[in-house]
Amino acid sequence: MSNTFIVYVSTKTEPENMTVARDIAIDSSRNNHGKGISGILMGIGAHFLQVLEGHSSVLDELLDKIVKDDRHRDLRVLYRGKMEDRIFGRWSMGCVTPASGDAGGEHCFDDIAAEIRAHCEDGRGSPERLKDLLIQIPKRLADREVAIS
Repeated sequence: MSNTFIVYVSTKTEPENMTVARDIAIDSSRNNHGKGISGILMGIGAHFLQVLEGHSSVLDELLDKIVKDDRHRDLRVLYRGKMEDRIFGRWSMGCVTPASGDAGGEHCFDDIAAEIRAHCEDGRGSPERLKDLLIQIPKRLADREVAIS
């Protein structure tokens, strides 16, 4: 069965709050458990980049809820597509958190996030390239000591 995946970007309402991504991921993990939703949330500077995976109708309901969350604003879905295998299936919601002593530990993903965003916004990228970019996230997590909630 194919899964739907959604990539979105939004703006943090409190960009200086270093724990907001972790707080959202904890809430999401609890809420997603049992609904067949998986994904990852990354705090990239003043923005969130999130990938959600699951059944299309469940993700539509979740997006309606996410849009109303006051911890962020200006949500834009960058890409919506189908994928046979989940990339983030082992996490009901993984989260990249800043490394201790580094106010921007998520910076090790800036290049991936920028390329994902450019890929999605220009409309010319292939679904295969997007999948390759998304797969780089867990690979990089395995190569670095980055905290996952």
